[in-house]
Amino acid sequence: MDPVILEQREPLPLPSCYDIDQVVAAKVEHACITETQLENEDYAGINSEGEKGISFCTRLDGSRAAVGERESLYTTSATLVDPATGQVGSVACSTAKCAGILSFYGLNYKTVTFTGSKYEEIYPVCAGSNSGGYGMRCLAVENGGIVARVCNIEEQNQIFRVTRVQVDEAVPSYSSSSSGGVSGPLAQIYHRQSNLCMNADISQTVPVLGACGAQWALLPAVIGTVYSAVQQTVWVAQLSSEQKKQLFKLKGDELLALISSLGLRSLQLGSNGAPFIGNYATYPNGNYRDDYAMAASQYVDYTLYNSILFSSYPYTF
Repeated sequence: MDPVILEQREPLPLPSCYDIDQVVAAKVEHACITETQLENEDYAGINSEGEKGISFCTRLDGSRAAVGERESLYTTSATLVDPATGQVGSVACSTAKCAGILSFYGLNYKTVTFTGSKYEEIYPVCAGSNSGGYGMRCLAVENGGIVARVCNIEEQNQIFRVTRVQVDEAVPSYSSSSSGGVSGPLAQIYHRQSNLCMNADISQTVPVLGACGAQWALLPAVIGTVYSAVQQTVWVAQLSSEQKKQLFKLKGDELLALISSLGLRSLQLGSNGAPFIGNYATYPNGNYRDDYAMAASQYVDYTLYNSILFSSYPYTF
């Protein structure tokens, strides 16, 4: 861990878990001393006559350090010695990995666009011919509200953690492996910067921040005999456990009929570029338009940011 880089970062309070873009480490200092000084528990690096011994110490950059020289570094664990008292202690950064996937949450996700005569492949971030002229937009939190902005991996207010679970499974906080919280049809969408989760407001028309829980269903694209639907992020907090299970058992026309009967609504991008929660969107088969992608959503894995946004290959939930 390069201290030159870490010194430029603003340290944060120790989190309950860490994400893939974070490092949990302690700043410590080591000193170059001789074997005799070590045996005598003399950690000053200089003998009683003020003389320095021959150095076989190296700095972090590989260069030779003089006896008595000190250097700061960052580490996840270390044995510590107080140079004044010789008291020995230790430090260990044992914070667990967060469950789920650090992500950007995108709306208007499409990999094809209609040019006027035919459909052609397109990168999701590129502007299509929908009524708003927008390409994919990522959700962000500004002044406590959820907005949609041009996707930017450097914007901390666009970072969410998506933790997926099975129906009736509790949302885990930690993971002992890379697979914890990355599969399952339900999702908790957590905004790290605000320490809150994305919900629907009481009228189920606007996404807001609030309490956490797996309250969204990640429904893949549905193909029916008359109507079909793009993949969508659907608000299901109001459903019973059995109703949620039915959503993931049924296919095609039966699934579309169930969604309609339950009056389900999904995250969508409006023609004004703002996110909203609208009726689950379907389109008539054989009559697909770019506008229908405004209801399509896709979370963008932090580690696959460029792969997903700059590929015309469709990623699915």
